[in-house]
This record gives sequence, C-alpha cells and structure tokens, in this order.
Amino acid sequence: MPWDEELDRLATFVRAHFGGEAFDTAGRRALTRLTPLDLADGGDPVETDNVMRGSDGNFYDIEEYSEAVRRDSDS
Repeated sequence: MPWDEELDRLATFVRAHFGGEAFDTAGRRALTRLTPLDLADGGDPVETDNVMRGSDGNFYDIEEYSEAVRRDSDS
C-alpha cells in the first residue's frame, strides 16, 4: 500500500495543527481529482490493499488517491 511514512507524517501534522475536519476535507478534495474505478464486471466490490471505498461510496485506486493527497498538499 502506498500510504507511507511521508503521508503518515502529513496526516499527523494536519490533524494536530488543523483538526480532524481539515484532515477529512483534504481527503475529500483529493477524491475530486480521481475517477472512480469501473466495477461493472459484477461481483461485490470490497476494499483491498489496492482499492478503497471513498466517502462518496465509490471505489478508488489507493495509489492514485495517495498521489492526489500528495499533490493537494503541495498546492
């Protein structure tokens, strides 16, 4: 999973200095940069090491989400 020490430090910093709402907002903002995964092939989607369910109920590639969080923190 691409959630690494850098993202852990970033998440800890945001929560400690700006609060949980700012942390949640950053995550939602990162989701707006992504395209949900196309899971039309049937089956019941589940979260795995590579796939996460966003707060909007859609599924996303975790690596792409992690990169979106990094890009958002650089803006």
